[in-house]
Amino acid sequence: MQQHSLAEFRLYYNRVIYPELRALETQRRRVMVLLGLFAVLSIGFVWLIFRAHIPAISLFFWIPIYFFIKYLRSKIVDFTKKFKPKVVNLVLKHLNPQLLYEAQGGIEQDVFMKSRIFVTEPSTYHVEDLITGRIGTADFELCEVHARQSPQVEGAPTTLFRGLFFRTKMPDMFEGIVLILPKEDTQYLIRSIKAITREGGSRIEVGDERFNSHFVAYSTSDSNVLNLLTDNMVTDIVNYRENYHKKMYISFCDGYFYLAVRNDKDILEPNIWKSNVNFALIRAFYEDLILITSVCQDFDLKN
Repeated sequence: MQQHSLAEFRLYYNRVIYPELRALETQRRRVMVLLGLFAVLSIGFVWLIFRAHIPAISLFFWIPIYFFIKYLRSKIVDFTKKFKPKVVNLVLKHLNPQLLYEAQGGIEQDVFMKSRIFVTEPSTYHVEDLITGRIGTADFELCEVHARQSPQVEGAPTTLFRGLFFRTKMPDMFEGIVLILPKEDTQYLIRSIKAITREGGSRIEVGDERFNSHFVAYSTSDSNVLNLLTDNMVTDIVNYRENYHKKMYISFCDGYFYLAVRNDKDILEPNIWKSNVNFALIRAFYEDLILITSVCQDFDLKN
C-alpha cells in the first residue's frame, strides 16, 4: 500500500470528498426543515386540541402526526446510514482501491480475546465497519470494537475497550508473546500483565527513551522482541502517541500482530444537528488508517 501525505489527502478531500459531503449536507438540511415543520405542526395540533375541548376529536389530530413521525424517522435513518459508508469508501479509495468495507461486519470476539491485550471476557461485544485487504502480501482485518464488562457491584457496564482493532498474520511463526501497553493503563490491565508473567514473561526495556516513557512492554523469555519492533515502527508509534494522544495497545501472539487504538467517540458518526462538512473529522479517521498501514510497512510483513 502506498503512503500518502496529508497534503495529498487534503487535495483529494477538496476534489472528491468535499462535493460528496456537500450533497449529504443538503440532505441533512432537508431533514432539519422537516424537523422544524414537525415542531410547528405539533404545537399547532396541541393548541387546536386544547381549544376544541372535544376529547374524541383529538384522535384525528394525532393520526397524521404519527405518520409524519414515521416518515421523518425514515429520513433520519437514511441520512445516518448513508453518511459513514460513503465517506469510508472514499477514504479507502484514496489509500488503496483494493480495500473492502462492510458496514455491519467485524472481527469476532474470540479473535479479540486471542490478542492477549484484554483477558477479561466482555459482557457485551459490538463490532461494525469491517475493513479487509492486503498490506504488501499480508492479509489484514480491521474494525471498530466496543467491548463492555459488567460491574462487580450494581451499576452500569463499564467500557473495556472502544476504538479500532487490527490484526494481521506475521510472515514467520515466532515463539512466545510480546505485550505492549500504555503506561497509564497498567493498573487497569493488571490481569493481562499477570497472565503473561504466569507464562514466563517479564518487563523489558525496548531501548528507546521516548517509547519507554509512554509504554510498558512484557515479553516471554522465548520471544526476541528486538527482532519484532523495528526502529521505524517504534518511531511511528511514539510520534502518533505524542501527536494525537490516543492510547495504543500492541501484541505479538501465536503468529499474529495485533494493534488496538482507543477512541472513546464514535468514528465518523454524522451529527444530525450540525454540519458534517469538516475536514478535521475525516482527517482523524485517515490518520488512524495511516498509522496502521505505516506500522505494518515498517514491520515489513512478507509472506
